[in-house]
Amino acid sequence: MSREMLSHTQDIGNVLTVADCPSTFQGHYFNLESAKHGVANLIAEILVEREAQFKAGIEQGELRQIAIAASMFTEEIKAEIDNRFTAGTSRYPLKTVKQYLGVLQNPASKWYIAGLPKVAKIQLTGKEDSDRKSCRPRCKWYLVQE
Repeated sequence: MSREMLSHTQDIGNVLTVADCPSTFQGHYFNLESAKHGVANLIAEILVEREAQFKAGIEQGELRQIAIAASMFTEEIKAEIDNRFTAGTSRYPLKTVKQYLGVLQNPASKWYIAGLPKVAKIQLTGKEDSDRKSCRPRCKWYLVQE
């Protein structure tokens, strides 16, 4: 997205957020270089830049630890979306990011649109996620290489 267009979209989003306009009426992410748009493609861009792109099922093999190190938590993806696009607006809230990750994980879903990227998750074990005080380990996400 060009810097001017991004700034303009963020300004409009901020005004609409302050005016309590629903986020669905705010601008969508659009990358002028790749001509891809929407939060699904933004998630894919973030994962590619983080080098969290692997063949499906990597979490089952000997490269699991490498995949875990490169993959991202949902909250990290959301923070990067905020950093790159939403800038304090209500566009793409955490709920939306979670919904998109769920849809992108399951191409058989009625909500999946052909041509969107596919993601997979790595369910961490209690030992792998032991640095936090919760009885339920989190998962990390990666982009599936075709």
